[in-house]
Amino acid sequence: MKKLLSALCLALLYIMIQGANAPDVGYFQRPDCTTLNPVAYSTVCLNTASGGTLTQGNLYVYATASWTKLLQAETQTLDQVFDNGKTIDGATSFANAVRITDSSGDGVAIYRSAGNGPTVTCIVSTVENDCDHVVSLNSGKNFTIKDPSGNTIINVTAAGVTTYGSSYLPKKSVWFGAGSLSTDGTQCGAPAEATINSGPKLWTIICTDNDASTIYGSVGMPDSYDGGTVTFEGQFIQTAANTSAMNSDIAAECKGTGETVNSTWGTEVAMDTAM
Repeated sequence: MKKLLSALCLALLYIMIQGANAPDVGYFQRPDCTTLNPVAYSTVCLNTASGGTLTQGNLYVYATASWTKLLQAETQTLDQVFDNGKTIDGATSFANAVRITDSSGDGVAIYRSAGNGPTVTCIVSTVENDCDHVVSLNSGKNFTIKDPSGNTIINVTAAGVTTYGSSYLPKKSVWFGAGSLSTDGTQCGAPAEATINSGPKLWTIICTDNDASTIYGSVGMPDSYDGGTVTFEGQFIQTAANTSAMNSDIAAECKGTGETVNSTWGTEVAMDTAM
């Protein structure tokens, strides 16, 4: 009798253990769905109470290692969609662009162009980039363009003041016509008008082939000049057959307000031109 009772108890214990470890597959309603023995993507549970870690009244499906709440409505906010994935990888053209528009379809398109790279452009009456581009600055703010190293290329303030980075100063040209120049008066004659090849009459200077031939000129620099490099280019009119190269040297001096103009020149730089 005792052996039979022991056998019955062991059998009952085995059945109870098997029942506790059996997987819960299918649909369930529980006060706490986490008490189930779920199987990934095979267990669905309505959590009917608030005592556990899951939200009361919500339907859950067990994923690979946790319970995932199913949507209770079809409409999601943009923020909720963003929480489910940060990347839009199909915006590869204007036709496939991410669009932020008003009810008429006018607005902004964002996409990556194969030719131009990342593109942000406007949409007006379904037409790409058919709009004026305006940058509005609040008081005290700047619009700045920088190079890859972070150096300023150009900066515009809200007051309209434009400045350039030291490596990006714009170049400006100043013309020294022969009529605005002076000469040494001996090796180079004073500027005089001459008719060129029976054509236009221009101011010219004629010098002898002599190292003492000297022409002088001066110009007031623009307000934006910061004392940087100045480049000179000689221009000549040929009125006779070539005899040799045009060999010249140029030197300059720069004087600021209150400084004395004198005979101290910078180092001469060769300016030779093959004729």
